[in-house]
Amino acid sequence: MTAFLLELKSICKNFRFAALMIILLCLLAMVFSSAVSEQPVAHQRFLRENNLYVFSNNEWVEFWEGHHRYLVKHGVPRSIYSPETIAYDLEWYSYEYQLAQEIADAYKAKDWAAYQQGMAKKTFLSWKLYYTWLSQMGTEGMKYRNLDKYNISPEDYYGEDWEKFSKMLAIPETLDKLPWYYNRRMSFSQDRTVFNTTFYLYMAEKNRPPTGSWDTSPWAFTFNFMRRGLPKVLALLSS
Repeated sequence: MTAFLLELKSICKNFRFAALMIILLCLLAMVFSSAVSEQPVAHQRFLRENNLYVFSNNEWVEFWEGHHRYLVKHGVPRSIYSPETIAYDLEWYSYEYQLAQEIADAYKAKDWAAYQQGMAKKTFLSWKLYYTWLSQMGTEGMKYRNLDKYNISPEDYYGEDWEKFSKMLAIPETLDKLPWYYNRRMSFSQDRTVFNTTFYLYMAEKNRPPTGSWDTSPWAFTFNFMRRGLPKVLALLSS
């Protein structure tokens, strides 16, 4: 053992560096173990989120179907919703319910290209709602609220790439207005929706599975270690 330590010392020049390398290896093992233990938790979270998306849109479909059946039977709406609102919102949520099912099924089947494309469509709907909402204010309204610089269309954002991405993000052209309860569906952070849409499009093109702190693929693990382990290493070096 002494000979081994002396040999290691000759390679590393001093025991302090050797101790640092041992600590570094221990940190690598800890981060890897943590990532592996997080994977089942992340999997269950994805399942819950997908099921919640299906369930919430199914509720909206049933809500508007009830109004539609009453309208067909009696010839007049039973509440404040106009026939046009009932028809449009039923079409909107029927599409989103179908999209939610496709996302959930693709995740279970591990069809990552289809899953990421579905998630891109989901976030793109939020982007579309936000853009439509701001556009309806008009130029003066947006300037008054200091929102004019934040309303960017997909065509302007993606530029030449929009022709390619528009095929991946294809949604019915008839869904061009705000649903009645749009505020319950819309994200009021356009930056986040734009970033998420772009991220999911990239992941769909690369056919990559969901990623996060639990990912143990080489590059993802390296990034996660640099994010979680490097500060500890720097703290040791500075001590």
